[in-house]
Amino acid sequence: MVLGDVLELRIYTMTLSGGTLRLAWKSTFGPVPPVQDICPSPPQPSDQSIRVTLKQVAGVARLFPWKLLRI
Repeated sequence: MVLGDVLELRIYTMTLSGGTLRLAWKSTFGPVPPVQDICPSPPQPSDQSIRVTLKQVAGVARLFPWKLLRI
């Protein structure tokens, strides 16, 4: 990240089979870059489905490498 970038990390989970994904957690990073390169989210239990999105809402368009780790 550089000065002016703003990112949103969102985690959606499904609690019931056949249900809909619902927002479980959201965090915004920026407009000042974080001190560390790693920005972990809290654990999100889900035995049905999970979706994670990283969206840039401000700044110059760029690619951000990221990955989802399971515990």
